[in-house]
Formats: sequence, structure tokens, C-alpha cells
Amino acid sequence: MKKRWQDFEDQVRDIASRIYAKPCKPAHVGGSDVDGVILVDKANTLLIEITVNSTIEKVRGDLNKLVNVRNALFMKGNFARCMIVLDREPTTSMLQEGDGVNIDVISHNQLAASFIEYARYRSARLQYPFGSAVDPKTG
Repeated sequence: MKKRWQDFEDQVRDIASRIYAKPCKPAHVGGSDVDGVILVDKANTLLIEITVNSTIEKVRGDLNKLVNVRNALFMKGNFARCMIVLDREPTTSMLQEGDGVNIDVISHNQLAASFIEYARYRSARLQYPFGSAVDPKTG
């Protein structure tokens, strides 16, 4: 049986893969293991650390790791965008720490909303019928 953190990482990688239309896989990059890596193109990479441990210490450690990996890629002519995805909303301190090194610290829900704002979609879908389907009973 998979552990909760493994399921969470798989779910985040799946969402990221759909957003960027490229595979998101764990990889060893720049001397570190990164939870999710998307090769956007030959000169651009997205690095994602994924965690259910939402302490400021964990976030700081992940920020340091991503800064080091980003720097290693930059030395090879590759620009890396970085983010940390948490299973809950980040605190103000986490956001500030991330801003200080140009790394997004976001929740799983924020990542998913960038793919589709589900709550807004569901509300619209329930209020307004659309599509080509016709109710066979009423025509």
C-alpha cells in the first residue's frame, strides 16, 4: 500500500503534467533528487518539490535545494522555474521565503486551479446546459 505522501506526489505530478502537456517525473538533477521535473524545452526546466510536511523548516530546506539545482542548471545554459507544492495553504512566512529566492510556494489547490478552476466550472455547468446532447424524452 502506498503511503500518503507518495499518493500526494503522484497526484501533483499528474496535475503538473496536464498543465504543461509534458511528463512530470522525479529525477536526479544538479546533484539532488527532485520530486517533479518537467523538461519544457531544451533550455527550460520546471522543478517541483512536493511535500505533505508543511513546516517552515521543511520549506526552507526545499527552497535551498531548488536554488542549488537551479544554479547548477543555469551553469549549463538551462533556465529553471521552481515551485514548492504543499498539501495545504502556505503561511505568510513561507510565501516570503519563496519570494526572496524567486520560487513559488503554493498549495495543491492553487496548482489544480491553474489547470481548471473547478469550483467555477462546476457552478457554471450546473446553471447552464451546454453541448450538443439532447434529452431523448423531451427533445
